[in-house]
Amino acid sequence: MRTKIHTVGLIFLLFTSFCSYAQQDYWKPKVAPQKWSKQLSAAPQFYELELQPFTSELRSKSTVVLPSPNTTSFLRFSLEEASNFHPNLQKRYPDIRAYKGVSTDGKYRLVLSSTDEKISVMYTAVGSKQRFFLEQVSATPLSSKSSKAQEQWYAVYSIGDFELPEWACELQEPSKTPTNFEFTAPANLKTFRIAISTTGQYTAYHGQNISGALAAINATLTRVNGIYENEIGVHFELIEEVEQLIYLNRFSDPYFENLGGDLQEVLDDVIGDENYDIGHLFHQDRNSGNAGFVGATCQTGKKGSAYSSGVNPEGALFDIDYVCHEIGHQMGANHTWSFQSENTGVQFEPGSGSTIMAYAGIVEGENLQEMGDAYFHIGSLVQMQNYMQNFSCYSDELISNNPPDITTVEDSYIPALTPFVLSADAFDTDGDGLQYSIEQIDNGIVNAARFGPLSMSGANFRAQAPRADATRYFPNITRVFAQELTQTSPGLNDDWESLTTINKAMHFALVVRDENPEQSLQQSVETTISVDAEKGPFRILSQMASQTFAAGEWITLMWDVAQTNLPPINTQELEWFLIDPNGTQKATAVSNVLPNTGQAEVQLPNEDCENCRIMLKAKNSVYFNVNTADLTVQPEPAIISLPQQDYKSCEDELIIEAYVSIQDNGAVPYELNISTENSTVSLSETSFSQSGASTLSFDLSALNLNASESVQLSLVDSNANTVYSSSIQLEKAASTPEATLLNTPSNLAENLGTRVALAWQENQSAERYLLEWSQSLSFENSASLVLFDTAYELENLTSNSTYYWRVSAINSCDNVAVSEVFSFTTAAVDCKTQYATDLPQSIVAQTPNTVSSEININDELPIESIEVGVRLTHTYVGDLQMRLISPSGTVIPLLYNSCAERNNVNVRFTDDGQSLDCLGATGIAGVIRPAVSFSRLYGESTLGIWRLEVEDGSIGDAGVLQEFSIKFCAKGAFQPDQDLDGVFDANDLCPDTPQAQEVDADGCPVYRFAPEFFAFASRAETCDNLAGGIIQIAPDFSAINFSYTLNDQNQNAVRQGSFSGTLFEIDSLPAGIYNLCITGQSGDISYEPSCFEFDL
Repeated sequence: MRTKIHTVGLIFLLFTSFCSYAQQDYWKPKVAPQKWSKQLSAAPQFYELELQPFTSELRSKSTVVLPSPNTTSFLRFSLEEASNFHPNLQKRYPDIRAYKGVSTDGKYRLVLSSTDEKISVMYTAVGSKQRFFLEQVSATPLSSKSSKAQEQWYAVYSIGDFELPEWACELQEPSKTPTNFEFTAPANLKTFRIAISTTGQYTAYHGQNISGALAAINATLTRVNGIYENEIGVHFELIEEVEQLIYLNRFSDPYFENLGGDLQEVLDDVIGDENYDIGHLFHQDRNSGNAGFVGATCQTGKKGSAYSSGVNPEGALFDIDYVCHEIGHQMGANHTWSFQSENTGVQFEPGSGSTIMAYAGIVEGENLQEMGDAYFHIGSLVQMQNYMQNFSCYSDELISNNPPDITTVEDSYIPALTPFVLSADAFDTDGDGLQYSIEQIDNGIVNAARFGPLSMSGANFRAQAPRADATRYFPNITRVFAQELTQTSPGLNDDWESLTTINKAMHFALVVRDENPEQSLQQSVETTISVDAEKGPFRILSQMASQTFAAGEWITLMWDVAQTNLPPINTQELEWFLIDPNGTQKATAVSNVLPNTGQAEVQLPNEDCENCRIMLKAKNSVYFNVNTADLTVQPEPAIISLPQQDYKSCEDELIIEAYVSIQDNGAVPYELNISTENSTVSLSETSFSQSGASTLSFDLSALNLNASESVQLSLVDSNANTVYSSSIQLEKAASTPEATLLNTPSNLAENLGTRVALAWQENQSAERYLLEWSQSLSFENSASLVLFDTAYELENLTSNSTYYWRVSAINSCDNVAVSEVFSFTTAAVDCKTQYATDLPQSIVAQTPNTVSSEININDELPIESIEVGVRLTHTYVGDLQMRLISPSGTVIPLLYNSCAERNNVNVRFTDDGQSLDCLGATGIAGVIRPAVSFSRLYGESTLGIWRLEVEDGSIGDAGVLQEFSIKFCAKGAFQPDQDLDGVFDANDLCPDTPQAQEVDADGCPVYRFAPEFFAFASRAETCDNLAGGIIQIAPDFSAINFSYTLNDQNQNAVRQGSFSGTLFEIDSLPAGIYNLCITGQSGDISYEPSCFEFDL
């Protein structure tokens, strides 16, 4: 045996030496040079490669050694050839090769392109989509005085190390908006024939020969295929005739200003439409690209209209941000950024976005990060998969991999301004590793200025690259710990995550990717998170200062229920955890479920947890919160974990499951001791050297009814030292609970609304309550709910109906006592719609301004529900905010700066409406929910002036508020007002008054002269005390008999009389101040006095 051990050790040493010798044979670490050709924000690791021995090993063996992506060490990779060329083309260029492989430690995958002159590598970290690159660089070493570039110097860097140059994708074309984001990737590899042409500039950049251009094309295709094969199961094979498309001279190539259009003609003329599936032009010039169309592959006249251009047309930036991006358009994917409108329906990423089809790093003021992540958003994946179902010019090859399975995630309601967490539950039948991404799929315009808690449409949360962790916190756990739950005006490298304070339905896709080495497959499910702005925030009110606890201590948790126990959230139970700063939840040894009552006693688990928090999470939903201060829990050698401290039993036997939690399992045995007074106890286990459970069976027959006793529990080590002790309270309760007394509404209550708050007295003999309500005294077709609280509000009841309700007390033995049955009757509900008569109103472009419109309601009834209609024209509706103001001053925000560049509004706001969607024929259209629920108005009176305000906070865009209406449904009956003059028909002496006509208290018209009806001229006396003053009156209409009264400044009548015609003069007036009042009579119409002041 000793000899064998030495032999194995020798083999290991030889193998280690060989690996070390092999890598040192062709890789040599180098000191950072003075300058290099890449624009990087961080210094990479440099190496010098002796290419010939590396290439020799690459082609003769199945493994090679390469620098590790993020350390200074080396890794061996197992490789297999993965050609990008048509077989005949590959035969003609045997030195241009492509490979794919995985590191022998399983931590990285790679794709590698190789020629006799250089190699190029893209690494992908297993368990994430983090990508690294190994590329040849032109560098001047610090140790060299020579200016000659070292051609075999290589740099290893991350995709996040780039400082991006300016670049723009010039394509602007809508595509078909997907509506379903639940999909399973097909288990096949689709191969498209790709025709790539090059301009003379591109070929010159790469050596001005066909082989140099082909080598560069191969390097780019290696990375493109590395991404597309793993993301959507697509492989692009370079056509055999590609040499005919490589142009050597910029002055004689067929490409001019219209690169995409020129390429389409070249491909069809030179190789023929039937000989390729997708075409692309590579160009060396300014950084730009254009796919020509969104969705062009396989389509005659479109499929060869794309180009990618770069100042340096090689490397990660060109390959991924330019070529991958433009090919994504050709395969049917739109942009996913949302800093401005494209009207595509897939603008899912806030600001610049960060995925392949976004604009990371190139939109000043909107950038999330410097460079995009090399993966596709679920919106892009679905668009491309949908496109390939409709256009199938590819060849299809089945693969042996199976897609992962992911469990459906239920939709949830959550309170406003409260964090939430989503987790994917998935498995892979092939045993492959899994990666998860949880991405918001709400389309909308979300730039930095509009990002935040008031954003009604679009994403509140940025996309994050796939990773091995199946859980994502919203916002991220660091922000939750800091209670930084909202964010406004985010910038570069900020989190771009914000909870909302308004009503909003947020949609998410949970995507799981397997890590099969042959080809990754995906599956996704959708879920909707609906925010109720009238509930929340749910928050913990205890443990607000940093503390240190011993494991096993009991602490009191207090929290703000914040109406989360009411519909539609309906959370009756919570789960609690310890959670560390990384988001890892520390499991409790016993039940961690608590009633959602606002306070509970919990026992800390036997965990070593520094800077942890207590987490309370809804059992029926996804929302949670943590306490606001760091806590430290110090582990004990052993503790006794129990689900609670106080126990009630309505039987003589009480069973409690205890768990002995030992830190150092197997080191020391412990004895579990229990000391009782009147009860007796038996234990299923008493001795523990490993953590484990013990069933405690208490006999309470000796206890009196409602009597309690304290029971002491302890753990003793082998030296008789007590290492842990605690106590619990036992109480013997009646076998049947007492009946619960109902409080409100009182029995036989009448004239109630369609929302009724029920309340009952707390019952000490009950552990929980069963509330039942029905329109039948026998409780047929009843609704019911188990509650821990003593109040509940019923909603959406039928008007003018009788309801019956009762509450059953349930004790710990699940025995039930039913209360008396109460009934109440809801009032009749009447509805009425009224329109504003003071419109239209203009919204000006020259300055920020607010216009308003008013509706006067004369009925005094309590509001049950409300609906507001608004129609207006306005360019760029994102400038607008709208709010409704009730007569009592309650402000209901309706709209916050939504839908950006869209035009016009034609909408009805109602609490039963849909979430805002900016895809309608007009900018904002349909029936939608207001930003804040109308429920704040429920119960208020309808009486008074209701005002709509439309605020335009910017200049440059104008519009017209055309229509404003309110539909009230209220308890009682609206009085009829046939002519809508504000005087009810029962008191209206003039029931046919024209609309908008002013009326008196009897509903009869009041006529007034218009302000400009009279023209006046006056002249003061020309000589002192000669009474020569004159007032001339010129009416606008002569067929009226006018009467007038002229008073002096002491209100003494100076003149009075009547006149008719178009000119009348009052003369011989001494100097002074006069007040002239004129009335008129025209047939049956009497005009109210109009009064004017003159200073003569």
